[in-house]
Amino acid sequence: MTGLGHGRIVSLNRGPVAPIVMIMDRSHGGIEEWARWQHGAEGLSPRTVQERCNRVREFAELLGVDPRHATTEDVLDYLTAVRARARWGQPIKASSIATYYGQLRAWFAWLVMNGYRDDDPTGKIKGPKARRTKPKPLSPAEKIAVYSVRMHARTRAMMLLANYEGLRAHEIAKFHGRQVNRVAGTIQVRGKGDVECDLPLHPVIAELAERMPVDAYWFPSTRASGHDHVTGNSVSIIIGDVFRRAGVPGSVHRLRHTFATELLARGANLRVVQELLRHARLSTTEVYTLVSLEQMTDAIAMLSRAA
Repeated sequence: MTGLGHGRIVSLNRGPVAPIVMIMDRSHGGIEEWARWQHGAEGLSPRTVQERCNRVREFAELLGVDPRHATTEDVLDYLTAVRARARWGQPIKASSIATYYGQLRAWFAWLVMNGYRDDDPTGKIKGPKARRTKPKPLSPAEKIAVYSVRMHARTRAMMLLANYEGLRAHEIAKFHGRQVNRVAGTIQVRGKGDVECDLPLHPVIAELAERMPVDAYWFPSTRASGHDHVTGNSVSIIIGDVFRRAGVPGSVHRLRHTFATELLARGANLRVVQELLRHARLSTTEVYTLVSLEQMTDAIAMLSRAA
């Protein structure tokens, strides 16, 4: 697949330019130095640092350039190419494009701050904005359809953690038996920003824990990938396949949407839901307060007839 950017074809296949990235990783002002700075000076989580660094490496490989000396045109070509790409058969979301842009901007800002270059090539670009999206909880019929699909027990366990504890894909992937505290009735979760918190243990998950490993990862990796557990991408793909076979659009995040929306519909306080979702800002949780068509229909039905 290719994306057309300012007069040149940008291939989305990894080309033979990996040596550029290897040099960039280890040289002065390189990606490894940036990674150490993000860990130490900014206190970012290992996952965030890895995602940022991988974005810069992809940028370098895709364009065949040393990202320390990339131009505004290079950034535009990259964004154009990414927009032409599909992920799991779906176009890349506007929110993802905005995230990719932000990761590159963080890289160039660091280069400028440390005197490795004089200008920020992203400064001349109006950054892509993520569209304000509505939550997409499963309807009762969709929920029945999804859970009626034949699946492995561990796939169902992944779905239950998203549906009844609101866990994200990467949190499900690394879930360990030691995170369950049956005495306290809680589970311990380390989420975005490496923030650790305790969540109430839902009865469905308590029952599930009786059948799962007590002192091991619930979803161990079956491949020699260097990981003891599956990856977040694997969780997304596995659950996405269940949705596809059920004829229901969406993926694992719809289960998290369902978790939040059902809590609010049943009268849970917005601040409580914010804590359960582990959102840093209340405005992020407020998206789930958007009224549904069913709620609007019920409201209209309350109006009395004039004649």
